[in-house]
Amino acid sequence: MQSGQQIKIDQPGLMKVGIPLVIIGFVAGLLWIIGLLGGLVGILAWVILAGAGWRYADVTLKAGKQLTLVDAAINGAIIGAAVGVAYGLGQFIGQTISGCAFFGVRVACANFFGIFSELFAGAISGGLAAAAWTAYKAGMFKTK
Repeated sequence: MQSGQQIKIDQPGLMKVGIPLVIIGFVAGLLWIIGLLGGLVGILAWVILAGAGWRYADVTLKAGKQLTLVDAAINGAIIGAAVGVAYGLGQFIGQTISGCAFFGVRVACANFFGIFSELFAGAISGGLAAAAWTAYKAGMFKTK
């Protein structure tokens, strides 16, 4: 990034890509209602959070816009964080509804602060995925 150059927040692009991804993240978080599949749902969360950043970069590049790695990482982190919050809210609601059984006793195991951890996880994975996909499409990585 050259001095004097500013980071561009792509609000129209984020809104276009983000709304369906936020809904998908929320529904995936609600899958915690199932309870026993929590490990699989946790893996699904990482895929969705990284996929949010990838999807932003992919749609933006296919639209013909030029992305720098920093812009892709920042915007990917924003969309990843938004999807992470939606996933965390869905997870909180799903865990609250299902509860957890410890030694045969059903207790609520929902963790409201998990929303914040999903926010940070989404920002990190979304930003990395967006930057990696942008670098790949720009030819910075050689696959052959």
